[in-house]
Amino acid sequence: MSARDVLSAIPVAASDTSLEVLPGGGGVLTRRAPEARGIRAWLAGALQFRQQRRFELDEVGACFWCEVDGERRLSDIQGTLCSRYGLSSEQARRAIVEFTAVLMRRNLLALRLEDT
Repeated sequence: MSARDVLSAIPVAASDTSLEVLPGGGGVLTRRAPEARGIRAWLAGALQFRQQRRFELDEVGACFWCEVDGERRLSDIQGTLCSRYGLSSEQARRAIVEFTAVLMRRNLLALRLEDT
């Protein structure tokens, strides 16, 4: 799949993620860790420890994440970034492809491909 074709994919957020939008426009993306089992579960309970990973997003990253609803295509999000931040189509495409790859490597996002 080429970079141009990837924009027709629909991004889907991992179900265990949430975004806290910060006053400056950025945000903090939080992902809960999988449920612990065995001794790890006992230890986590005894220490009242809840593991999660946090990722800081700048304003554009938070905007991207807010647009991910399981229905919009990456090309739709590209249009939003272009109009909201004055990015050229190429700048937005590059940013979306790179950011999507990072989010996928961190298991925060998956892409759904549909026949058009």
